[in-house]
Amino acid sequence: CALPILTQTFEALSANLVQGAISYCAMDWRHMGEILAASRAVSWDFLNLCIWVKSNGGMGSFYRSRHELFFVFRNGKTPHLNNVQLGRFGRNRQNVWNYPGANAFKRKGQAESLDLHPTVKPVALVADAMLDSTKRGDIVLDPFVGSGTIFIAAERTGRRAYGIEIDGRYVRSEEH
Repeated sequence: CALPILTQTFEALSANLVQGAISYCAMDWRHMGEILAASRAVSWDFLNLCIWVKSNGGMGSFYRSRHELFFVFRNGKTPHLNNVQLGRFGRNRQNVWNYPGANAFKRKGQAESLDLHPTVKPVALVADAMLDSTKRGDIVLDPFVGSGTIFIAAERTGRRAYGIEIDGRYVRSEEH
């Protein structure tokens, strides 16, 4: 069951996030219950559910998912930063996000990107989420860094990214 690690991670995040910070949590539909239970355990407000529509279906047997869920939570009761405001600042966004999936980028002869990490997110998707709810210079945190997309997106949007990854296959460590 994923609930204990999610709850512990969300507790650590809550203690280190500013009040009003937005958390985007990508999760497969099979674990919706666990992510919602963990968010309730730390009193996060569930603001929305965004659906990433990919260009191709992913893994599966009965139906292959061509989407991924992004749960949008707010830490605390303080108002969150909203850079969308119904298009007021030129950001006309909805909760259905259309971005090509990583497996759509594969060219003949290249290593399959899913061999590197099973849930690679497009940089543009992560960058757009950052632009929706943070300002230039803000810190963004990813407790499940995976392929490291957050670092590229933060660089491109002028944010500072920090991350944690438990699986050493996906991160490179250098001694200084």
